Amino acid sequence: MKSTVNFWALLLATVLMCLSEAYAQSGWFSQSSGTTNTLNGVSFTDANTGTAVGNVGTILRTTNGGALWTTQTSGTTFNLLRVSFIDANTGTAVGAAGRILRTTNGGATWASQTSGTTNSLYGVSFTDANTGTAAGSNGTILRTTNGGATWVSQSSGTTNILLAVSFTDANTGTAVGNVGTILRTTNGGATWVSQSSGTTNALLGVSFTDANTGTAVGSSGTIRRTTNGGVVSVEEERHADITGGFLLSQNHPNPFNPSTTIAYALPRQSHVVLTIYNILGQEVVRLVEEMQEPGTKSVMWNGHNAAGSSVSSGVYFYRLEAASGESAERFAQIRRLMVLK
Repeated sequence: MKSTVNFWALLLATVLMCLSEAYAQSGWFSQSSGTTNTLNGVSFTDANTGTAVGNVGTILRTTNGGALWTTQTSGTTFNLLRVSFIDANTGTAVGAAGRILRTTNGGATWASQTSGTTNSLYGVSFTDANTGTAAGSNGTILRTTNGGATWVSQSSGTTNILLAVSFTDANTGTAVGNVGTILRTTNGGATWVSQSSGTTNALLGVSFTDANTGTAVGSSGTIRRTTNGGVVSVEEERHADITGGFLLSQNHPNPFNPSTTIAYALPRQSHVVLTIYNILGQEVVRLVEEMQEPGTKSVMWNGHNAAGSSVSSGVYFYRLEAASGESAERFAQIRRLMVLK
């Protein structure tokens, strides 16, 4: 009898040890949410206290690191897409059709706020209890400096969908979105400046740890990193030229009407393809497709598509692809331009 008890005790200990090792090796383990609704965003303010939001107005809250998630009443059935808490009590959720919800008591109650838009809001970032920015479809950017009592629309300069936003202080923030869109402000959104992401893939998330250091992620495994606030300076372009590297310069003038010039540099003989794309990633016209000798080149675009028709006003992208047969080296870069008519 004693040997049988010892056997089962040993077996139980072995199973528990194996489970413990499995959890340790996986690093991630499942928690019970209590819902089958899609969860779209989550925000934690410490190791224990967090809130998740999702479809059909779902809001879940934990104060014990997720050991238990409790459903909260959102007061809406619209999809909630992102949430941002700045402390255990104060948070804002945004979602479809311009929905904005606010809590100052850890979600015990959520109050609806007037956004002034019916566009879906995909991103929100607060730097303190009062100062926050939301971003969404059709280039929507909203700003509050009074905890959402009023939201003011800002000019983003784009109609692309903005899918995420990250602020490191009241003034400095970055928004990312569809077709590789990256926008930057250093004055609280009074002006937003387009930055070159080098991709046409959708960027779905962005996080900055300080004013200069940030990472954006997106479709097809895209990850973009900056350590200088996303700025490509004139000095950096000059350095690329001096060291004999490939270089795609910003078109000039920009915005333009009726024509603009695109310049680029080749360090060695290369097969070059220079293409214009619209905001959907569709090819508009191919300006260059040929083998070229090394040196500085330029080409003019007259704002017409491949059929010879004038394109409409808006944002476009130009992509340089260069392949050197000598070293099998390949180069690709994308920049953004704007047509005004």
